[in-house]
This record gives sequence, structure tokens and C-alpha cells, in this order.
Amino acid sequence: MTWKERIPRFTFYLQKTKGNSIFWMKKSDWDHIHGTRKELVKISIEETPLKNIGFEEEFLAAIYNRRGNEIQIYRNDAKDYPLSINKDKYSVVDDIQKTEDISEIIVAGSTCDNENLRDFLKNHILLIKCNRGKDHWLKSIPFEIDAIIRST
Repeated sequence: MTWKERIPRFTFYLQKTKGNSIFWMKKSDWDHIHGTRKELVKISIEETPLKNIGFEEEFLAAIYNRRGNEIQIYRNDAKDYPLSINKDKYSVVDDIQKTEDISEIIVAGSTCDNENLRDFLKNHILLIKCNRGKDHWLKSIPFEIDAIIRST
């Protein structure tokens, strides 16, 4: 089994421990998307792995929040009326090797700790779906987010 075939095992185990969906993205692609230093940045969801998870019908905006190091997806969900604006959040993990016990995940995920795996982890970021919080259901898009949407 090659190291590329082992990444799904690593991912599956990591997803199991986090309890939420996770997505990998090349760091170079991520750096291109959010290159500005602004605290809140409108990003194109089409340039992320999140593009395929069904937001297109009611998608409103994707914002990168630098302070929270998260992507916020705003979408309209009529079945939640009167709080029909939904905010889904995805944590951005820039360097998983600094935030997780990689050795434990490698053993539990039945993969190998080698140069190829370490290179993959060094050159990719991780997007982890966050649990819904109190701010998931909103009456309207927050003013500062609406201003960003309208300005671009």
C-alpha cells in the first residue's frame, strides 16, 4: 500500500476522533485564497474542498475570519424561518503537526510515519466542520458580513 492510499485511513481516524467532517486543502491554494491581511475576507467557496457539500442552492457567502481562524459559510434555509440565515463554521488548521498527537493518529490509523506523510501534512491545511453554536441560526446576515459581501 502506497502512502497516498494510506492518507484516507489517517483521515478517517482523524475524522472519527474529531466527530465532524474534515477536508484537506493544499497550503499553496489556501494562501492564494486568503492572501490579504484583513480580519474578515470574502472567499470563493469554489476554490475550496467545501464546494461539493451542497451549499449551492441557498449559498449566500463564504468569509474567512482571521481572528477565529475559521471559514464561515452563510446560507439561506427557509425551513428554519424566522431564523433562516444559517452560519456553518469550519476551523482552519494550518499545521496539524503542531496541534495533534500525530504519532497516536498514525498508529491508530494504521499508516506509516515517513517522509511522504510528513511532507503531505506540511503542505496541506485541514478544514474541520464545527458543531453548531448559538450563532448558527440568524434572522439576517450580520452587518459587518453584509458590508464585506456588498463591497466585493
